[in-house]
Amino acid sequence: MNRPNAMLLPAAAAVLSVAASLSAHAADPGLAPWLAQMGETSAILSAANWGKGQVLGVVDTGIVASNPVFATGQVSAALSSCAATSFRCSSGALDDNGHGTAVASIAAANKPSPYTYRYAGYTVLANSYIGVAPNANIVAEKVLNSSGSGYNTDVSNGINKAVAAGVSVINLSLTYMATPDIIAAINNAAAKGVFIVWAGGNDGKALLANANTSGLTSTAISHLVFASALDTTAAKAASFSNSAGTGALVSTTGSRTAYASRWISAPGVNILAPGIQYGPDAMAIWSGTSMSAPLISGSLMLLESAWPILKTKGTAANLLLGTTTDLGAKGVDAVYGTGLAT
Repeated sequence: MNRPNAMLLPAAAAVLSVAASLSAHAADPGLAPWLAQMGETSAILSAANWGKGQVLGVVDTGIVASNPVFATGQVSAALSSCAATSFRCSSGALDDNGHGTAVASIAAANKPSPYTYRYAGYTVLANSYIGVAPNANIVAEKVLNSSGSGYNTDVSNGINKAVAAGVSVINLSLTYMATPDIIAAINNAAAKGVFIVWAGGNDGKALLANANTSGLTSTAISHLVFASALDTTAAKAASFSNSAGTGALVSTTGSRTAYASRWISAPGVNILAPGIQYGPDAMAIWSGTSMSAPLISGSLMLLESAWPILKTKGTAANLLLGTTTDLGAKGVDAVYGTGLAT
């Protein structure tokens, strides 16, 4: 008897509210505050070519490629697709939920904010960049339906299709489940030099209730990163964010790598991104580890753009994990992992 597929749910909390545009006055070009909290500056992004030459695979609800935050052609129409196997996509990789478009924007929105937004926790000035790697290209692999749900078979197929499309980094802002097909897809991605960033989840618990993950190759483990969410101070964990816990990745050779050592923290509360459910040009405030993950994905693309050798040697994720700002207990810990991405 065949086992049923495991249900997957998006790792983002519900949209909190639409961010009101309060003014459109001129401001010096800058970066959104959550990027500044991670130590990003215009000089750093410029030195990293703003992510040019990198391709992000967004395995999610699809993307509205025509959204104003993206440059024309930035989201590839030729390479994006419906990767779902459990449902049919009526419009290919087009987002009919909103989650995927928001995630892609946080990682790689090309256009700066046209307005100043002031809301709980943040002020985003006009002309501020809201995406980490604005010059990166994007591929959408739609694996979650309009209600934001799908199955492990959809997700594993999305990972494989993103790899075939030639992406540099794959962002998975959805529930992590270590099913055999997903493990195989991660191994495939890593074997091709692709880095995987997975949202840590929003249950306020330890990842997988401290259960281990088995079956990943050593290469896959070195290419895998989990992201947890920090509140708007970027100094403490968001109340909803999962923690690394005490579980581990057990490789095919039997070596044990604690989740905490592959765990990185990034802002994940009140992040400004498109809210297509409110209108084609609307922006919304999003919270969840779904928002933290694309900040990490964008950071990896910056590193790879600045130093291509990091992709060649497969060390970009290790460098990012090794250059964090320590939070919580000294050193790597079960709550914050390696610390704040910087």
